[in-house]
Amino acid sequence: MDINQQKEQLSNIYLQAVTTVASYSLYKPFVDDDSVDWEVAAKGGTGPIRAPRLELQLKSTSRDIQDDNSIRYPSSSKTTTT
Repeated sequence: MDINQQKEQLSNIYLQAVTTVASYSLYKPFVDDDSVDWEVAAKGGTGPIRAPRLELQLKSTSRDIQDDNSIRYPSSSKTTTT
């Protein structure tokens, strides 16, 4: 396993741990047509939004990208959102 595969696996495991502790459901699409790596979902809820979902694309780096006030990760987008 090369370093990029290791970073990818660490990102996946971290997301799984965070969503598990937060009691959210986590789904992985079979096909990555829209650059969606994972989907996080909440059950139930109150108000006008029921069972909200969030699509995620994970990124990972071993570079120092943090300064005193922010984290900057330069990335190009191959998909557009509206």
